[in-house]
Amino acid sequence: MDRRHYLELLGVTSSAGFLAGCIGGDSGGNGDGNGDGNGNDTGNGNGSSGTEDGEYVLRYIQESLPTEGQFNPYNPNNQHGIFSLFDELGAYSPDEDEWRGILADDFSMDEDTLQITLQDDHQWHNEEEVTAEDLYTKYRLEYYFEAPIWEWIDTLEVVDDKTLEVQFSEPVNEFVALSALVHDMSLDTPRFVYGEYLEALEDASNQDDEDAAVNELMQFTWNMGDVVGNTPWKVNSVDENGSELEIWDGHPISDELNFDRISVPYITAENKVTAILNDEVDYVNADTIGPDMQDQVAENDVILRYTHGYNGVTASVNHNHEWLGRRNVRKALAYLLDGELISANPLRVVPDPYTCGLALSEDTVTEQLPNIGDQLEQYTYDEEQATHYLEEEGFYKEGGSWMTPDDETFTIEGPWPSAGPNPNRVEVISRLLNDFGIDTEIQVIETGTWGARLSECDYDFTHGQYLNINPYTAFEVGFIDGVNPRPSCGEEKREYEVPWPPGDVENDLETVDVYDRIDQLPTATGEEATELIEELAWVFNQGLPQIPIMRTALPMAFRADRWNWPEEDSPLWSFPYPPTQIPTLGEVSANK
Repeated sequence: MDRRHYLELLGVTSSAGFLAGCIGGDSGGNGDGNGDGNGNDTGNGNGSSGTEDGEYVLRYIQESLPTEGQFNPYNPNNQHGIFSLFDELGAYSPDEDEWRGILADDFSMDEDTLQITLQDDHQWHNEEEVTAEDLYTKYRLEYYFEAPIWEWIDTLEVVDDKTLEVQFSEPVNEFVALSALVHDMSLDTPRFVYGEYLEALEDASNQDDEDAAVNELMQFTWNMGDVVGNTPWKVNSVDENGSELEIWDGHPISDELNFDRISVPYITAENKVTAILNDEVDYVNADTIGPDMQDQVAENDVILRYTHGYNGVTASVNHNHEWLGRRNVRKALAYLLDGELISANPLRVVPDPYTCGLALSEDTVTEQLPNIGDQLEQYTYDEEQATHYLEEEGFYKEGGSWMTPDDETFTIEGPWPSAGPNPNRVEVISRLLNDFGIDTEIQVIETGTWGARLSECDYDFTHGQYLNINPYTAFEVGFIDGVNPRPSCGEEKREYEVPWPPGDVENDLETVDVYDRIDQLPTATGEEATELIEELAWVFNQGLPQIPIMRTALPMAFRADRWNWPEEDSPLWSFPYPPTQIPTLGEVSANK
C-alpha cells in the first residue's frame, strides 16, 4: 500500500473525509458533527448549573453519541467529540510567531537533529509515567502510515525516560520539522497499549505481513469507557446522555485548576444554542448564532470569541474543464467571487487579501514574502477585470450572457456538500456569477454523494478550503491535495504557465514546475527557503490552482458569568483548537 491508500482508509485524503475533519462537529477539531437527532433536547442534566453542591463544573458539549466514541487514532471511525483525552506535544501561535510546549517541556533543534523533552511528573490515567518510549511508539506508528516527515527521518533514539532524539538524514527546515512532529501532535499511543501493534509491524518480514498488521491496528477500537489518556481530566463515567470527567492529579497543571470536574452532555447540533442561552453548558461552537441573536447572547451572559483566521474557503476548480482549465478564466472568476458578500454570519471573515496559497495575516506577509508581498494581484470584486480576462480568452457577451469562443453559452456546474458551506453562501456564489452573465448551477447534495461525484471527477467547481500557515503543508494542500486528489481526473497538474520571474504581472509567461519546489521546501533554510516560498506563492497567485474566497474565523460562545476566559486579543485564540487547549494550559478559571 502506498501512503495515499493508507490515508484513504483513514478518511484523510478522500474529499468527503477531509471536509468532515475540518468543518464538522465542534471547533475543538475532534468532533464528527453527525448530530443524528437522538440526543436529549438540553443534555443529560449533569452539571445543570455551573456549580453543584459547592463544586465548580465546566460544562462542554458533545454532538456525537458518547457511547459510540472511540480513541484509536488509526481507526477510520475515530471520533470523540470536543474533549480529547490526550495532550498535544505543543502548538504554534501564529499571532506570536512562537512555539509553546504543552506535553513537551522543551524541543530544541539544530540543522539535522531534533530533541524533545517531555514534562516531568506527567502520568497516564492509570498512574504510569508518560515516557519517551510512548513518543517513540507514536512516531514509529506514523512511519507505517507513511507520514511525509519520515522521508527525512534517519533514526529515533530514546535518550532517557523523558527525552527522544530525532536524527534527520539531512538538514531540515525547523518550521517544517516542528509542524510535523510537535504542532498539534497528540501523544495518544501509550506503549502499554500500542506496543504489541508496533511490534507486529516491526517484525513483519514482507508487505503482506505489514498490511495485515496495519489492518489489525486499524480495527482496534478503544472505547471511551476503557481509554487511558494523559490530560488534566480523566473519564469518570459515560453513558448515552454524556460523560463526566474528573480532574486527574497525575497531571502537572492539576493543582492550578480551580474547578472540580468537567461535564460533557450529549446535545444535538440543533439544540446547542438553546443549551448555552439557557445556562445548561458553558461552551458551544457558535456557527449558528446569527446577527439577529447578538442582543440575546449578551443578555444571557454569553460572550463570543473567534479563532484567529488562518484558514479559509475556496472554489476548487476542475482543471480538466475545457474553459476553467484556462488561467484567465479562473482569474475572471476570482474577481467575481466577492468574499464580503459570500460570507455569512456568524463567521468572522475577510476577503483573502493575499491570494497566494498561504493563510497569512498582514503582520506575517512581509516576513514570509518580503520581496513580492505588495506585488500580488488583489482579487477584490471587479466586473471590469473579470470582463478583461474573459475577453482575453475570446469570450464575448450576447444578450446578457457570456458566450465561449465556440459560440456556446458559457455554463458551469458545481455540486457542493450539504455538510459544508452555509446554504446562503452557495446562493450568493450562484447569484454573483449568474448576474454577471455566466450560466451557473450549484447543486447542494448529501456529503457522501458529493464525495462520490468528486471521485468520478464529475464537477466543474466545488467547495474547497485552504489551511495551515506552514508553507510546506499549505502548498501541498493548495497545489496537490486540493487540485489532484482524485486519480480519475487525469494526470497530476505539476506545471502552471505564469508571468515570470515573480513580481510583475506584465512579465512574459513561463511554465513553472511547482512539485519540484514543494519537494525542496522541507530541507530549505534562509534565503533559499524564502525564494522557494515566494516562487510558489507567485505561481498560486497567478495560476490559481484554487480560488480563495475568504479567510474564516470560527466563532465560539462561552458563558462569562462564572468563568474567566482569555481576552479577545489573546494569542491563545490562534491555537488550533482553543476550546480544548485553553483549559489544558490552565488558562480558564472559575469566577469564584
